[in-house]
Amino acid sequence: MGNQIPSADELGRAFDELRKTNWGVDFSKFKAVISGPVKEVYEFEKDIHFGGQLKSRNRRKKRVGKRNQGMRRPFSISRARKHIRRLIACNSGQYQEYTDKFVTFTFAENVTGLKEANEMWRKFVMRLNYHIEHPLKYVSVVEFQKRGAVHYHTVFFNLPFIDNDELAEIWSHGFIKINAIKHIRSIGAYVSKYLQKGVVDARLFNEKCYFTSRGLKKPITIRIPPIDLDFGEQIEYTLEESRTLPYNSWTGHTVYKRYSRIIN
Repeated sequence: MGNQIPSADELGRAFDELRKTNWGVDFSKFKAVISGPVKEVYEFEKDIHFGGQLKSRNRRKKRVGKRNQGMRRPFSISRARKHIRRLIACNSGQYQEYTDKFVTFTFAENVTGLKEANEMWRKFVMRLNYHIEHPLKYVSVVEFQKRGAVHYHTVFFNLPFIDNDELAEIWSHGFIKINAIKHIRSIGAYVSKYLQKGVVDARLFNEKCYFTSRGLKKPITIRIPPIDLDFGEQIEYTLEESRTLPYNSWTGHTVYKRYSRIIN
């Protein structure tokens, strides 16, 4: 018995334990992301490592060039869209004394430089914070108009009622448009769709395409498949979407499911 040759499964488990102990890496075929009332579940075909980096990956030298940047841009945009959608789901409706507001800010002048526009946006947020006398909670997405001018699509979570003309005066750079969020089913998806243009817009290469305030509530990620993702309380969900994601060599085939919390 002592000279028995270990099976491939036994060797695999032993190697996984070695990687966990020495490199701080764990593995799972499951991931759930809970963003407020939305629960997304990923079931991977292959074990995905997390909680650290494999040594083989640490040895790789990063090669960054214009060609590689262009190839990775769609992936970066997809990741940013998911992050924005989840942030908005986490924070929407969290401030009971305020209603969520979706505002578009445009420049009357043809401001096409991102650095210049972003500095004007930063100063505007400071003025607005001073005006309402508390720090704003928001997510803002950058977009270019057809004429090349920059503008911003912003979701405010704790902005008090303010007259349209008064907000435009504080903005002071052009026009604003306030949209009624209550008529938009998924505000996160509605706002994040503007990032699609960044895939082909070279002006956003290596530039931040969205901004967020500090102190926003963040999504919760779970790697170990629990029996029930309710954190000790009975939460009911309804399945909104189920599909198989495109195959890739990293995850294999992945089943994705999205649930919405049932509000009684």
